[in-house]
Amino acid sequence: IKRVFKYIVQYALEQGIIEAKDVFVDHTKNEANANKHKMVWRKHVEKQSGKIDEELDELFRFIDELNEKEEKMFGGKDLPEQERDGFDGEKVRRIVDGINKNMREGVIDREEGCEQRKKVRRVKQLVERKEKYELERQVLGGRNSYSRTDIDAVAMMMKDKLTIRPGYNEGVAVENGIVLNYVISDNCADNMSFIPLMEGVIGNLGKTPENTCADEAYGNEENHSFLKEREINSFLKFSSYHKEKSPSWRGKKIRFRDFTYDEKNDEFTCKNGVKLVLDKEEGNQTKTGYVRKIKMYKA
Repeated sequence: IKRVFKYIVQYALEQGIIEAKDVFVDHTKNEANANKHKMVWRKHVEKQSGKIDEELDELFRFIDELNEKEEKMFGGKDLPEQERDGFDGEKVRRIVDGINKNMREGVIDREEGCEQRKKVRRVKQLVERKEKYELERQVLGGRNSYSRTDIDAVAMMMKDKLTIRPGYNEGVAVENGIVLNYVISDNCADNMSFIPLMEGVIGNLGKTPENTCADEAYGNEENHSFLKEREINSFLKFSSYHKEKSPSWRGKKIRFRDFTYDEKNDEFTCKNGVKLVLDKEEGNQTKTGYVRKIKMYKA
């Protein structure tokens, strides 16, 4: 399919339908064919997993105490931490048999024995639940949610800005009504899949387009840097474009754009004449691996 798609794009280029000149990019959220009531949330998984760990710590300390009292249990050694995942029905049976023996021989009374058996069986239940949450954590990967009926779909705010549904974020790059490339992402942030989308455009065209246009959702430093490296003219609005058009922003007494920059001395001067000199530089790595260089100035 991808080969056919690329052939159609190049055929349109040969026929003059497109010119590899002005590429327009946009994304839209598409609802997945999945049950909206069967979502797995990272926060819930981490919260419940943490609670299980706390209870298991307490119960395994109790089992260690039983080991100290009964030398024959587990061959006379404590249950190691790493054996939690392998705490199965056989181990529960062996411990319960030891408790029942102590009850028959009068080492412990019936009430204490029943309480000990209850705690041991509770460990098995918790270990099984812990394994379930660990599996969900693996499926989540770097995501914050997924649907049990479509594990590739994640919870996204739909286009109506009201409903949250399991879905996908589809991006398209278009010139003169012809789709040059598309991406389907499980990340609701449009700017995260901009670079893969444009790399596909370049591959399908066999050349770099002249210009790229998109709204402020795409105008981060990483995307601008990518276009600059590929020598593509960027018409991406920066993220604060609409904010800086508002009367409230224009009415602020101090705005960054009102500062004068001295490139030679690497310092800024505000409209009140106060100089801001370079204090320190830091590197901030984004989720995509891009490193943003941040300079901090102080008066």
